[in-house]
Formats: sequence, C-alpha cells, structure tokens
Amino acid sequence: PHRFVDATKAEHYKLIKTKGIIQERRIDFPVISFLPVMQQTAESYRWMDLTTMIGDCNISWIDEFYANALGHT
Repeated sequence: PHRFVDATKAEHYKLIKTKGIIQERRIDFPVISFLPVMQQTAESYRWMDLTTMIGDCNISWIDEFYANALGHT
C-alpha cells in the first residue's frame, strides 16, 4: 500500500508515475541527525532503506518519496 502525507500528495503521485526517475544523488541518512524533523520523517517512512536497495524493487518507494516531498523545496 502507498503511504502519503495527505490527499494532495496522493494525487501528485499519479503525475510522478507518468515520468521516469533519474538517479542523481543520494542522501546519507545517518548523517541527517542535524535535521531532526527530516530524520524522523525518513525513519517513519523507512526511506533509509532506499540506499540499501538496488534495482526496480524500490522505484515505487522513490515515487512516493517525491510525491510526499511536494511543497517542501
């Protein structure tokens, strides 16, 4: 099941699914302790697992990450 912060993020997910994902950079999650809210969010959604998984199995997680990040830039 997909997990979104709110209905707007769930709707944005539909748009993201129509686009391809290009791997550009990676976040070193253990080092984000200086951003406690980001660390708490990353831990609650298990986004740290993205850095340990390779291949197509995590594409939907990345799509969800981008959908939930809408408005946080």
